[in-house]
Amino acid sequence: MFLPALAWGQKKWSYGGNVDYNFSTNGSGIGARGSYKFADRFSLNPQIQYFPFFNSIHETYLGTNVHYSFIKSESEHPDTHVNKPSDTKLEWYALAGGAFNYWFNASAFPLGNRNSIVPVVGLGLAKGKPDKRYFIEAKYNILWKEPIVSIGLMLSPKKAVKNTNPCFNN
Repeated sequence: MFLPALAWGQKKWSYGGNVDYNFSTNGSGIGARGSYKFADRFSLNPQIQYFPFFNSIHETYLGTNVHYSFIKSESEHPDTHVNKPSDTKLEWYALAGGAFNYWFNASAFPLGNRNSIVPVVGLGLAKGKPDKRYFIEAKYNILWKEPIVSIGLMLSPKKAVKNTNPCFNN
């Protein structure tokens, strides 16, 4: 009963932002996201995207995706020759999820639907160290048939732990 709580507490959050481009609407936007790694190859990624008023479609998305890492770079330990995760990871992942879409200027379009739930699928590539990773994602909005590319940066701040051993405090 104690072990699951301990394992859950050791999982890691990352935070970041991205710029987006929607090929169907020729719109650019910005986003913010988090990433919670809950298993070796799986993470949950809540995010928000905003396509500002200067685009023909002024909208926002609030949702989450699940990422599955299907290729992770590894390096061989020089002494044991056992593969271990590399310090500078190159990671390919599939993503699937959904978002609530709010379209601010929907009334200006004949097929405009102000609110919708949007399913999303895609692929992503991330590179970097655990505390700073760059990523690019190619996503497809299934409802509106829109390809979107996101490029961004994820940060995982290291937690500073104070040394409580009096022998090492000068």
